[in-house]
Amino acid sequence: VERPAAAAAAAAATTAARSPLPPLPLPPHYALLERKFNALEEAMSFQRIRSQTCTLARAVAAVAQASRRAFSRDDLARIVFVFPEAYELKCAVVHDSMPGSGSGTCG
Repeated sequence: VERPAAAAAAAAATTAARSPLPPLPLPPHYALLERKFNALEEAMSFQRIRSQTCTLARAVAAVAQASRRAFSRDDLARIVFVFPEAYELKCAVVHDSMPGSGSGTCG
């Protein structure tokens, strides 16, 4: 006995496989946001491997370098708006190891 959701998903997959039309491309501004999202995912993965906390400053630098585009808090907000379950954002104070250089960051 199949569940209704599983049956609907199987039917949609079968229909998509038989569809003669190729998938539509993303509009340019969403394609750019997708590239930035993929660069952010890669940057966060590297930081997890290094056991580093992902901060907004680190993410901005890594994404800008990987995507060769500026990355800002606004871009992160757009990603979270389109895909809210992608990230859990927390605001925290981050202290640098150099005296006097610690700053509060949100991200």
